[in-house]
Amino acid sequence: MSMRITNKIMTNNALTNINNNKNLQDKLNNQINTGKKINRPSDDPVIAIRALRLRSGLSDIEQYLDKNVEDADCWIQTTEDTIETAGDILEKMITECEKGTQDSLQTANREAILKQLTAMRDEFYATGDADYAGRQLFSGYRTATPLTFQEDSDTKFLISESASKNSIETLTYVHSARLFDATEGNYSTMYTDPADPTVQRNVNSEDVYEYNLHRIKLSYDNLDTTAKTVAGADIPPIKLKYYQVQPDGSIDSTPTVLDTDDGIEMVSLHSNPDPYELMATYGRKPADPPDPANPDDGKYYDKAIYIYETGELLIGEGLYEKLSKTRDDTATSPTDEGRLDIEYYKSTWSKGDVNPVHYFHCVENVGTLEAINHNRELLSGTVMDNAIEYDVGNNQSIRVNTTADEVFDLGVGRVIDSLTNIINDVSKIESKTQEFELLAVDGADEALTETYEALKKSLDMEKKKLQSAFSEAMTTLKEYYDKTNRAITEAGTRSARVELVKNRLTSQKSNFTDLVKDNEQVDVTQAAIDFASAKLAYDASLMASGKIAQTTLMNYI
Repeated sequence: MSMRITNKIMTNNALTNINNNKNLQDKLNNQINTGKKINRPSDDPVIAIRALRLRSGLSDIEQYLDKNVEDADCWIQTTEDTIETAGDILEKMITECEKGTQDSLQTANREAILKQLTAMRDEFYATGDADYAGRQLFSGYRTATPLTFQEDSDTKFLISESASKNSIETLTYVHSARLFDATEGNYSTMYTDPADPTVQRNVNSEDVYEYNLHRIKLSYDNLDTTAKTVAGADIPPIKLKYYQVQPDGSIDSTPTVLDTDDGIEMVSLHSNPDPYELMATYGRKPADPPDPANPDDGKYYDKAIYIYETGELLIGEGLYEKLSKTRDDTATSPTDEGRLDIEYYKSTWSKGDVNPVHYFHCVENVGTLEAINHNRELLSGTVMDNAIEYDVGNNQSIRVNTTADEVFDLGVGRVIDSLTNIINDVSKIESKTQEFELLAVDGADEALTETYEALKKSLDMEKKKLQSAFSEAMTTLKEYYDKTNRAITEAGTRSARVELVKNRLTSQKSNFTDLVKDNEQVDVTQAAIDFASAKLAYDASLMASGKIAQTTLMNYI
């Protein structure tokens, strides 16, 4: 049985189809005008969901590529350029040291070279103050703290500096019997005869000799000389801790401590006798049995002398023997590795001095309520981690920074300080030699002639020592230069990796952009053809519907 179709049904169907056709035209018209397949999620939920996912992925890629990667690349490039500058400075310093080793140079020439080295040393550390977009490049997470002090400061620091047996150097000391204090009036009686302390005589050539001393160069000089009260307790101004190795190879579980109360004496470079002479004279093994006439014999054998002006810690032979048995820094435990820990105070800082917070565990504003602990992990032997990493992809990050200790080693400054001290000694002896050369012209006074010969011998030794010091400085600076090259290589590796990531993200961005376009954007040409077809169908439907509506049952009654 078929359904009866009335005119009303035909009219309603025609109107519905016409309306649908009109909606289609409207949809196609919107697509042509906007260039988009949909204007609201309900237009096509599948396209809408896919669009959200693709746009989210594209947004992530743009964040990594246009911001994170770009920022990381600029940071690394700036760091690499700065390290190269530091390397260039070290290379020039090596060249100047090489000049200083030449036999033909006079003291004045070497003093001129030293001035150049001092200026380059200052520039070397000033280079470490470079920043990127207001953030310090070499300060780790302390991006607001420059490498060096920007002005004089009286900030009090308790610094913990670690060392090992490899930190102990051998220093050649020229025993000149304080000839630089000789004058026309005192030369004949200025020296106490070692064989007979009751005899005061002139210095002769036999009294001038070389002696090897052991020392540890601390990273800073001009330390505080008085104890500090912290938490109600007085802490000595300098303290050396080490774990003794027993004859059976075992290591003490508790450290041996030397400080200014017991085991370390703080002596000025300008004292009489000077600290080098004290250690050379009394740092040897004492006589057995003891010599009653020499109660100071062996006084510093198991002890150390700290020199204010140079930051050197002179080590007695007995103490050196104990410290030299410690192992290299290869073990995981501080007790096992037998490392040396040196604590000291410093509260006088000049503009350009390197801030210790970038290198050591230290307490800033020690003994006050504003005290700040820096790098506490170093106390347990753990290397401080100041690596700054940028996210450059999902679950992917790249380190962008280089820390100060990887490039701007404090040893560079100490090398120049050592050269300065030696050349000062040469200048003093040379000046005194020239003075006595005029006095000893006639050769009538035997004591005067002997003193002059002793001065010449001392000057020759000091010049030889200075020449060797320039050679050693050149070798040491080459090691720091190699260290700088390694830092450049590491920065270059990071830069290359960033470039690879950038290329990959650029390709991904292009792919995602195409996917977003294919998913959301309409083919305007096709849409125009579909619109023309829809319009043609719409016009035809109007014509057909008009003819149907003209004829009804009333026409046949």
